[in-house]
Amino acid sequence: MTRYWCVLALLATTSFCQVFLNEKFDSGVINLSEDRHRGELYYMLFKSRDENPKAPLVWFFEGGPGTSSMHAIFYQNGPFRLNKDLTLRRNEFSFNNIADVLYVDQPLGTGFSNVTNTSWVPHHENLILSDLIHFLNKFYEKYEEYHGRPLYLVSQAYGSHFVLPLANMLSRHMVPFANLQGIALGNPWIRPEIQITTLASFTKRQQLCTEFQYIAGLYGYILASIFIDLDLDMQAFDLMEMASGILVGVKHHKFNRADIRIRCKTGPCLYNFTDLTHFLDKPDVRRIMGTTDRHFNLTSFEVFRWLVRNNEYFSDKSDSLIHLLDNTQVPVYLFSGMEDWWINTFGLDAFIESLHWTGREYMNGAYWRDWFSDGQWQGRYKRYKNFYYVHVKDAGHFVAMDLPSFALDMLSRLVYGSN
Repeated sequence: MTRYWCVLALLATTSFCQVFLNEKFDSGVINLSEDRHRGELYYMLFKSRDENPKAPLVWFFEGGPGTSSMHAIFYQNGPFRLNKDLTLRRNEFSFNNIADVLYVDQPLGTGFSNVTNTSWVPHHENLILSDLIHFLNKFYEKYEEYHGRPLYLVSQAYGSHFVLPLANMLSRHMVPFANLQGIALGNPWIRPEIQITTLASFTKRQQLCTEFQYIAGLYGYILASIFIDLDLDMQAFDLMEMASGILVGVKHHKFNRADIRIRCKTGPCLYNFTDLTHFLDKPDVRRIMGTTDRHFNLTSFEVFRWLVRNNEYFSDKSDSLIHLLDNTQVPVYLFSGMEDWWINTFGLDAFIESLHWTGREYMNGAYWRDWFSDGQWQGRYKRYKNFYYVHVKDAGHFVAMDLPSFALDMLSRLVYGSN
C-alpha cells in the first residue's frame, strides 16, 4: 500500500512526519509480469520541494550491480543524510530541490525488491531491461500526472548498463508516455576492457604503488582484458582481482578503492554503510515506508554473481552511447570523480578517445573548460554538441556524496540547459 504520509498529516502521527523531515513522498511496489513469478520492484517517489505540479521526473539508477537505491536516498542525492544516531538531517543539495525523483530497488532481488526464491533473480541484462520497461509502463498507468513530463535518467557506476540501453529504447518510443529529455552517467562502467587496463597507470601516477607492483598489475589487467574479449568473464574477474590485490593489497588495503584520499593501515578499507540497514530496520521507519513485511539487503550478491557468470558484468555498452549521440539530440552528461580509483578518469579518458562516433575528432580535440558552481571551481569539462564530459574535483566514486553541490548543479544544467 502506498501513501503520502506527510501530506495526510491528519491521518498520520506527527512523529511519522518528523522522522522523514516533512518530505513529501510516495512508496510502494509495482508487480512485474506473470512470467516473472509476480516479482515486485519497490520504489520511493519524492516530490519536488517547491511542490511544482509540472516538475520534471528524474529516475536515479544505483550501481553495484545489485546495490539498493536506498543508498542514494540517504547518502548521495536524496533529501536526507543519515546521522550516526540513526536520525536524519536535511540534504540542502537534494535532487528534489528541482525535480520529482524516483528511486527503484532494481534489479529484482535488490534492496526491498526481494524474492522468496533466488531463481527469480534475473540472470541476464535483457531480462532486467524487460522488467524496467514493464515497471515504467505500470508507473505511468498509476501516475497519470507524469504523462509527457520531461524524464531524465541519472545513474551511478554500473547503473549506466541499464540507463544507456533504456534511453535508446525510450528514444524509440517504446513507452508511450515517457518524454526522455536527457541522461547523466556518474563514474560509468561502459567499456570495462579499456577502463581496467588504466588502473595500473592511474595507481602509479598517484604514487600509490612501486614500479614492480605497477608492472605486475598492468600485465594482470591486460590479460584480464583479453579474457573479456573471449567472453570469459569469471576468469577475467579473478585476474582483475588478483591484479588489484597486487596494487591495493589483498587483506589489508592501502587505500579505499572508491576514494584514494582515504588511506588505511589495516583491514579492507571499505566504506561502512551498516547504519543504513539499522535505520531501515526501525519499526517506525518500516511502517512509514510500507516495508514491514520485506527483508532488506543493501547489496544483492546473487545479482552480481549471475551477471558475472553470464558474461554481462564486463559487457561493452559503447554502441548504446554512440547511438544516442549520433541519432538523437538527447543531452548526455558523463561525469567522473577524480579521486575514484575503481572507475577512474584515466579509464574514462581512454574510453572516450576510443569512442567511434561522428563527433569523435571534435570531442577529442576540444579544450578543457573550468566548471564553476556558486563561484567555486569544482572541476573541468569538455563538450561537443550534446555530449558533456566532466572531471569532478574533490570527489570519489560517489560524486553526490562527496560533492553534493556539484551534483545538483549538474542536474540543473541538464534540466534547464548548460551555461
